[in-house]
Amino acid sequence: MVLASGFFVFNTALAASPGDVVINEFSSDSSPEWVELRNTTASPIDLTGWKLTELTTPQETPNEINLLSLSGTIPAGDVLAFDVGTIKLNNPGDSIGLFEGTNEINRVTYGTVTGMTADVGAPGVGQSAVFDGTSWSITSTPTKGYVASIVSDDPTLVD
Repeated sequence: MVLASGFFVFNTALAASPGDVVINEFSSDSSPEWVELRNTTASPIDLTGWKLTELTTPQETPNEINLLSLSGTIPAGDVLAFDVGTIKLNNPGDSIGLFEGTNEINRVTYGTVTGMTADVGAPGVGQSAVFDGTSWSITSTPTKGYVASIVSDDPTLVD
């Protein structure tokens, strides 16, 4: 009789809860426009089945539509940036939603949107809006895709 023993390690990405993945930075008046997501946990998160949404006619009668189906895995404490095309995000204002299936995980509203309160003003050409973990602000130094844009007191979250 031969007895075999094995040790298996699985790199399993977690299902997320609101706050586990946040919209960390975005640029709405650039070519291409982009949205950056940040994993705030100590485990990788699989984005299969996730999507970004935005509003059509946000200054008139906002209607939420799918912007981009997501895929990939965000490593623990890291960021992923997604190009969403050109003239997709409305420059005067819009609301970007992040959904896992039908569950809203995060949302940022910027500029002027009928019936919604903005988290931040609308970024202009060469600018992005960035979330520092507490509040949103406009920067003239976008950091698309860089972990350096993460503000954290936990050094284990930074590569």
